[in-house]
Amino acid sequence: MLPMAMAMATAMEKTGAMALIVHQLAGLLGDAEPLMIMATLFIISTIFSQFISNTATAVLIAPIATGLAEIMSISAAPVVIIVAIAASTEFLTPVASPVNALILGSGDYKLASLSKFEYRYR
Repeated sequence: MLPMAMAMATAMEKTGAMALIVHQLAGLLGDAEPLMIMATLFIISTIFSQFISNTATAVLIAPIATGLAEIMSISAAPVVIIVAIAASTEFLTPVASPVNALILGSGDYKLASLSKFEYRYR
């Protein structure tokens, strides 16, 4: 999956899709505070990591994050760190984590109880 994600990120950059996404996000966020920018990227990365691997999520979202940081005139380092942390949240649901799916199915747990457990013990 990683080579595919790297190829996708390169293709998005060469075709201008990356710049389009960055400019659209910058337009939506306007003059938002850096915390709001990082929260937005955290949510986007978390959603992506539920459907593709955490490494692929980081490879796809990190260039968008750095471009957004450049346009918004903020440091890219904390923005990329937020993307890396958010990309690692695949454990939140059983969709992205086979281990969680096994536990959820065999233990007759509800999704809410799994999330409480994960939050408490991670």
